Amino acid sequence: MWSSLDEEEARANSDHLMLDAAGLNGRTPLVGVSQPVMVVLEGNLGKELQVPGGKEKMDDWRLASRKSLSLVSGVLLSCVFAFGISLAKGFPSSDGDEKAGS
Repeated sequence: MWSSLDEEEARANSDHLMLDAAGLNGRTPLVGVSQPVMVVLEGNLGKELQVPGGKEKMDDWRLASRKSLSLVSGVLLSCVFAFGISLAKGFPSSDGDEKAGS
């Protein structure tokens, strides 16, 4: 088993991450850890993965990246904001007509 925890974090969380004959058991939050943790295990996968709230079949399970979703959302929001500003700059203002007449 390999994890991205350093030695001190691994020792502080020895009761939160456990590997036994039943598999890998994890309990969150981890003590003193503020970043995502990666755990790599060598072996064969079972047919189901137990996740909070139930079980997922490995054939149906897909890991979705949250970072890529937030990146796309941020870029899309910036584009919409920039488009709104360009529309506001493109329309003539009502103050311009009053100043032109005086």
